[in-house]
Amino acid sequence: GLLLYAELDARLDSVGAGDAVGAAILESVRSLPPIERIVIGVAAVLAPAPAPARLLADVIASLRAAPDLAVADALDGLRRHGFVSGDDDRWQVHPIVVEAAAALGPPPVPPARIGAAAATVLIDRLADAEAHAAETSLLVRHAEALAARPELTGTGLAEGLRRPVARHHDRGGD
Repeated sequence: GLLLYAELDARLDSVGAGDAVGAAILESVRSLPPIERIVIGVAAVLAPAPAPARLLADVIASLRAAPDLAVADALDGLRRHGFVSGDDDRWQVHPIVVEAAAALGPPPVPPARIGAAAATVLIDRLADAEAHAAETSLLVRHAEALAARPELTGTGLAEGLRRPVARHHDRGGD
């Protein structure tokens, strides 16, 4: 299974390597360009699951943080560091990287702004779920996770996320 950063740090400490490895991870995340830290920030407000590349690009575009090409380059850069896995369609930032980034403090864009942008994009996408049928289950999973964090979205957007999630489950979705 996946280890939380704190669990990995404790295991590495027990063999005398924790400080060096933990420091290396933190320093690597700290040295990332802002767009790569923003991608990690988006992953931090979503479910710990792969995210459609289009979702990541649309959220970041709505933040006016970067064009699509910069997001694709950022994902490639994060992959080179071993911080994400995926392909052109779906990406997942490794949970240990999300935790390390959180330990460094807020991302270049405030988490509440990222959460509101992600909620808005998810609501729009789920309103036309038929157009996104192949990704609907993933979108619902991210919407559920974000709806559970109204401190990032506000109650209005959290409720807006719950409606398409409920429709999905009422239709017999997974």
